[in-house]
Amino acid sequence: GGDKLVPHAEILEAIYAADFGIIYYPKNLSTSNSTPTKLYEYLGAQLPIITDKHAGWNEQILNYSAGISVDFNNINIPELLKKMTENKFYQKGPINDVLWANEASKLINMIAKL
Repeated sequence: GGDKLVPHAEILEAIYAADFGIIYYPKNLSTSNSTPTKLYEYLGAQLPIITDKHAGWNEQILNYSAGISVDFNNINIPELLKKMTENKFYQKGPINDVLWANEASKLINMIAKL
């Protein structure tokens, strides 16, 4: 990407081909209270996630046993590799509540009320 938009189908293809997804944003007021779309895409694809210790994201990640939180300013590589190979991810069953099929009716209802 960067100089041109990447089709969403290509993004999803890369997500499904990956072993882990990384979500990291340096501390910034513009991203401090936001949730990146890729979090839902990774959860929907059941792709294990490596992320920083962001409270909002970690709650969802922990809820689904979906990934590992690290301090990107002080990464212990051997410990991270051990967690990546030994952790069992997504052991809590299906996560349909993060898929668009579950959210679409909420959006439609909200628009109808307007």
